[in-house]
Amino acid sequence: MKFWILTVTIILGVIGGCKKVALTNCVKGKVVRITCASTVIQILDNDTLGVDGWLDHYGGNNIYYDNVFSTANKCDLPSNLNQGDIIWFTIDSPNGGRCMVCAMNDDHPGLMFNVKNISSSPCP
Repeated sequence: MKFWILTVTIILGVIGGCKKVALTNCVKGKVVRITCASTVIQILDNDTLGVDGWLDHYGGNNIYYDNVFSTANKCDLPSNLNQGDIIWFTIDSPNGGRCMVCAMNDDHPGLMFNVKNISSSPCP
């Protein structure tokens, strides 16, 4: 019995250890999708952030992305942010939503971060 408990514990540890969640100071990203319900960003310069294998099927795109996450603070993002924009920013853990978004179910990535200090120029 102890063998099975140990085996299950090891398997769960390995599976849980594969999730990429490390935070960093400043990252480069690309806005891959904006809807009324979510904004999805792909990290371009750090392979340890985001989730891999997310399928964007919204609007018939059917494109797979790696290193993506949804913004938890959609209402705090600049209004001039557009799909395809390359941006530099800092990220932080989500801290609860103060933002009302539409009720559309757009199947965004489950991993969410707050995005701050957005710039069109590289971080200093």
